This record gives sequence, structure tokens and C-alpha cells, in this order.
Amino acid sequence: MHGDSPGVMHQHPTINAEELLEHSVWSRGLARRLVSENDADDLVQDTWTAALTHPERRRGKNARAWLGAVARNLAGDRHRSARHRCDREALAA
Repeated sequence: MHGDSPGVMHQHPTINAEELLEHSVWSRGLARRLVSENDADDLVQDTWTAALTHPERRRGKNARAWLGAVARNLAGDRHRSARHRCDREALAA
């Protein structure tokens, strides 16, 4: 079992609201580069929600790198969703 005892939970670095606020200016700048100005605040909020909801996914990554990956993934999801919505609307027209 590689030295692990059954039932032992491994601690992963978590992130808290204070740490998110330390990266707020950077997060907002990244969001503005990934999505429209109008959607940037929503992307930051969604990124922070994901970070607070699933801190175990950080797995030792530095906070900024991890938040950037989360934001880029969410932005990609938004772009794909918008593209699919446009495709559906074109088919319906």
C-alpha cells in the first residue's frame, strides 16, 4: 500500500477567500483576456466558486497557475457553449 494506512485521508493544499483576494487583480486581467469585458466578472466569480468548491483539485499547484487553469477551462466551456447555441439557433431558423 505504499506506506499508506487504510482510512488515512491525504491533505491537499486548499485555497481560502483571502488568498483569492490576493490574486483578484491578476484574475480579473486574465478573465478579460479570455472572454469579453462584459463576461470577465462572471468568469472570475465562476473560477473562485470552483476553487472554493473543489480545493482538492489543486494538488500542490501554485495558486496562480491553478486558478489560471480553472479560468481557461471555464472560458473554453463558455466558448463551446456559445458556439453550440449559435449552431442550434441557425438550425432552428
